[in-house]
Amino acid sequence: MRWYYQPLLVKQIYHFLITQHACCLYNLFLYCFCCVETAKDNKWLKAFGNNLKKLRQDKGLTQANLAFEANLSESQIQRIEYGNHNFSILTLLALSKALEVSPSKMLELN
Repeated sequence: MRWYYQPLLVKQIYHFLITQHACCLYNLFLYCFCCVETAKDNKWLKAFGNNLKKLRQDKGLTQANLAFEANLSESQIQRIEYGNHNFSILTLLALSKALEVSPSKMLELN
């Protein structure tokens, strides 16, 4: 397993902590250090994708509607929902705004 350090996200995580009062350090750790060989091997991404799909369907949105509201491409939404896309924290914030839920709600991966 390889660890990839993503230094550009440190400033974004700091902003996220201040604005969203995040309390789950494990999820924030995943933003800085992604232990991913390939996105297909990452169970966390698949769990997040399933949660995103559930939240989207609960709001009665299609993938195309969500993509429009979050200013993302429909294919990006598809890849995230299938767990095949290691997205950024900015994408998480755009999705949470479009779904009108907190980022912490989106990170509840039961």
